[in-house]
Amino acid sequence: MTKNNIFYCCLIIGIILFGCTNETSKTNIPEIESLNWQAFDQDIFTKTTANKKFVLLDIGANWCHWCHVMDDSTFADQNVKNYIGNNFVLAKADQDERPDLYAKYKKWGWPALIVFNEKGEEILKLKGYQEKSKFVKALKSVVANPVVLKNEPAKTNLSDPTVEKLSENFKSNLDYEKGGYNWNHKLLDYDGINYGFAKYHQDSLIKKWLDITVKNSYHLIDQTWSGVYQYSTKNEWTNPHFEKLLRVQAFYIELYAHYYGITGDTTALNAAIRVQAYCERFLASENALYFNSQNADLNPGEHAADYYQLNETDRLAKGIPSVDKSIFLKENSAMIKALLYLHIATNDDQYLNKSEEMIAYILNNFRSKDGLFKREINNNKIFSFADNSHFLDALLMAFRITEKSIYLDKSAALAQKIESNFKTENGRVSAIGNLALPAPIIGLDNLKYISSIEQLATVLADKNWNRIAKSLFEKIENKGIENSAPTLSAALMAHTLIFQDPYHALHIIDESIELKKMSNTYTKQFLLSTLSYITVENLIKGKMTADNELYYGTADKGTLFICTSSFCSSPISTIPALTHFLTEI
Repeated sequence: MTKNNIFYCCLIIGIILFGCTNETSKTNIPEIESLNWQAFDQDIFTKTTANKKFVLLDIGANWCHWCHVMDDSTFADQNVKNYIGNNFVLAKADQDERPDLYAKYKKWGWPALIVFNEKGEEILKLKGYQEKSKFVKALKSVVANPVVLKNEPAKTNLSDPTVEKLSENFKSNLDYEKGGYNWNHKLLDYDGINYGFAKYHQDSLIKKWLDITVKNSYHLIDQTWSGVYQYSTKNEWTNPHFEKLLRVQAFYIELYAHYYGITGDTTALNAAIRVQAYCERFLASENALYFNSQNADLNPGEHAADYYQLNETDRLAKGIPSVDKSIFLKENSAMIKALLYLHIATNDDQYLNKSEEMIAYILNNFRSKDGLFKREINNNKIFSFADNSHFLDALLMAFRITEKSIYLDKSAALAQKIESNFKTENGRVSAIGNLALPAPIIGLDNLKYISSIEQLATVLADKNWNRIAKSLFEKIENKGIENSAPTLSAALMAHTLIFQDPYHALHIIDESIELKKMSNTYTKQFLLSTLSYITVENLIKGKMTADNELYYGTADKGTLFICTSSFCSSPISTIPALTHFLTEI
């Protein structure tokens, strides 16, 4: 071999060896077999190091289709695992289990992916499913240039809003042709529909909108198993997302029963009964409560639209979508109210008995040592304002229907605990406990709580709760009422109860059990009416105050009056007469 040949051979071998060495250096990153997801709690930011300066949080839900796709494709990809496993502290949370994260990121949707610096400041937020190459590219970009995100302004908060402005802005959200809101998603919004009930006989446009909305919402009911799908997309009622959440079932049962009470429409009542039957079949647990949700997908991550076109026999042959067997307080509290509404709409005691079983189970198993109620039976780390205020609402309604003093006593005690634990200078904070980030104050939840404590003030005849409600409303108002339909409707309802001299009812009775039962019948009638907040106050003949004796002493026993501070109705003595008054008011 010539010297030149030897030289070229050595050169080629050197290049090969250098190339192999260089390639090895490129792949000299530890292979990640499985991602080490951790809890997103107070300790998470202490785990950042010089090599892992940032925290990547993945928030999802058991029932979320695109969360399953994200887990099964993007997070399963080896290149993705290698990059995020070696460069981030990884945290994962289920939004159903974390009321603080739900409150903070619910408008972002699921999955939500947030990157934080070591100070807990957001430097990247990604919405929805992320394709693997784009995901890594976005993460590398923020690692190279970690700029703290500016706080997103709220949706044009209304400062110093008048009732007229609140009403005008609420109505501007309504879709008068298709029903629902002028949103991409079609659904029955609990707060907006309840405000619509209050205005049903007063505002012809809202009446028209409500009738169309309820009618079109029946498209969201599974025609085989009768559960309600979460919502429909593309601004139509016929493109459902197939997951079935307990809170959605509860809201629809209550709203359909209430709509029946106002309109007499038996289609709505039958829909409520069918949805409750679905819950009993698929979501009822071995104890008195209900599981959280049923998955949209038969096989996680695979679209199942064709499955939901099948009949009972064909579906069962393929299998049944899985059920998330978590049991949460807020969702079960909503179900208690739903069952109570179904009871008064049908006069069927099975629904009342079930609701009382649920209350008893929660009182015995969800109460913490300090008197607050837990979101989950074994979770003492985080307490939710919404969970506790929803249970307060359920207890108050149970008292109004049954007149059992235990429910009123528990309501008053719980309200005191809510005040002592969640109260801040600017409102009631959404969560307390082992939190990685400060919990936000959610205007909508605060406004709904105001309606509850106004109800408490009425049944306790305690004006201190009126003062608390008014003070809280002013705090939320000063912060600015969010210009979104659900918040606007809740603000209008709260404003009515605090400032607009709402109606109250007085029933003239003696000591007879029969007339006391009639008072309870009237209360149930109000709950199913446009004046659902009214509680009947009994005035006993011969035991009235001097002022009441002056105004009502000559009235026949059994007479009902519906009054404001400056007006009283003509005497009412029968259910048909009350029904007539409620439709003409």
